Amino acid sequence: MSALARPLSVVVIDNDENVHRSLQSLPLSHPAVVRIVTVAASVDELDDGPSPQPDVVVLDFWLGRDCRSSVDDIGRLVQWNAPIVLYTSEERPYLIQTAVTAGITALCLKHDGLDALVRTLASIRDGELRPSRQLAAALADLPPLRARLTPTEATVLRGLAYGLSASDIATRLCVSVDTVRCHTKHIHEKYRAVLGDGPVNRQQTLRAALEDGYWDAREWGEPWNIP
Repeated sequence: MSALARPLSVVVIDNDENVHRSLQSLPLSHPAVVRIVTVAASVDELDDGPSPQPDVVVLDFWLGRDCRSSVDDIGRLVQWNAPIVLYTSEERPYLIQTAVTAGITALCLKHDGLDALVRTLASIRDGELRPSRQLAAALADLPPLRARLTPTEATVLRGLAYGLSASDIATRLCVSVDTVRCHTKHIHEKYRAVLGDGPVNRQQTLRAALEDGYWDAREWGEPWNIP
C-alpha cells in the first residue's frame, strides 16, 4: 500500500450518532492523520459514492435502523478503490470472517478505543499497513470458532434458527428433506464434539452457533440474506 503523505479524507458509515460525533472530531484532535470526515448511516445515503473520493472508508458491521449486516455492502465499497476499515463491536468469529472474505482491509474493535483506529488510519496514510498481517493479528484476538460448518451447513442452521422446517429448508435449497436432515445431523455432531460427550439438543446447538455468529436475532426472518 503506497503512502498518501497527507492527512486522510475519511468516510464513516455507521448507524450510531455517537460514533459520528466521535469520528468527526478527528480533524481537530488528529489533524496530521485526518483532514475531513463525512458520515452516513448506510451506503445508500451516499448514492453513487461520495464526492470527492475518500482515502479510507470506516464501516460498522451492523447498519441501519434494522441493524442489518453490512457484508453485502462491502462488495459495493470495494469499487470505491479505498481501504475499508471495519470498526465494530461485533466479535463473533464467523461474522468477522465473512467481512474479511468480502474484502475489508483492516479490523478495529470499538472496545479498543479511538486511538487504535487512529493508529490504523495513520498506518494507511504512511503506506505501512499490511492488510493480511493486520487482519491476521486482529482475528487472533477474537474468540475461537467452536465449530467449523460448511457454507451449506451454515445455511441449514440459519433456517433452523429462524423456525423453518426441514421441508421448508429443502424447498428453498432445492434439495431433498433427507439431505437437510443429513446436514442437520452433521451440525449437531460438530457441536457435540465441543460441547461434551452427552446428548446435545437443538437449543444448545443454536445457542453455541449464535455465539459463533452463524446466525443473529437481529436478522430474524431473513435467513437467506445473511452471509
